[in-house]
Amino acid sequence: MHGIRLTDLEVNRFNVDKEIKLLIGADVGETVNGKSQTLRSNLTAVHTRLGWTVLGKFFDTEQTVNSHSYVISSLLVQNQCMSDLWKLDVLGIADPAQLKSKIELGEETNKYFNETISVNSEGRYEVALPWIVDNSFLPENKMLTEKSLLSTKRKLASTGKVEAYNGVFENWLSL
Repeated sequence: MHGIRLTDLEVNRFNVDKEIKLLIGADVGETVNGKSQTLRSNLTAVHTRLGWTVLGKFFDTEQTVNSHSYVISSLLVQNQCMSDLWKLDVLGIADPAQLKSKIELGEETNKYFNETISVNSEGRYEVALPWIVDNSFLPENKMLTEKSLLSTKRKLASTGKVEAYNGVFENWLSL
């Protein structure tokens, strides 16, 4: 823990816009495992399940600023370059400059609609569903869905509504 340096601080560090632009969650209480160490400048390093987190007010000996505090989290990353973690696509956030405009999406949608529309044997219009080409960032949520299903089943059983709920689905299937 010794030798920690806050590399983003410069000599004129307090000549910055003091408006809050980013809030970092303070709900780390449940992740704390009890280890902590007081550092210089009134900062405290607290060990959490996420790694070491440095928090507290940073006091400058030359200037007093009442509104600055720093929260720094350190994560153990084994197979990835640290600078890759700063890239938006790694976080699942698309760069607005890379997103298609609404006009472009509208034009592509109209083109797709016109290319895939047809009339079936019953005289009904059919259009193929559009699919997202790049779905690499879609999360796997099977476990979450199964957990939700089990919770719903338990709730229905405890309130005696399983049969009524099943009746709704049976009615839908008969339509």
